[in-house]
Amino acid sequence: MLKTLKAHMIFAHIVPICEETGQGLGRMSEQTYEQMHSSWKEFARYQLRGNISNPQYGPALLKAIQDLNVLNLS
Repeated sequence: MLKTLKAHMIFAHIVPICEETGQGLGRMSEQTYEQMHSSWKEFARYQLRGNISNPQYGPALLKAIQDLNVLNLS
């Protein structure tokens, strides 16, 4: 079954976020998510080069996500 990225985000991530924070989405605005998306696109442009079908792409994607999270924590 094909899903759009937005559908994936809704079905796979919203409930865990609400459970983790103990809050509904009312405290989070669309602007927050758009800013995260923009930051990710800029960061990934330099971190993720290559073909998505390359076996090393998955580990590179995970490392890029972890690196961006570390930058956002500091």
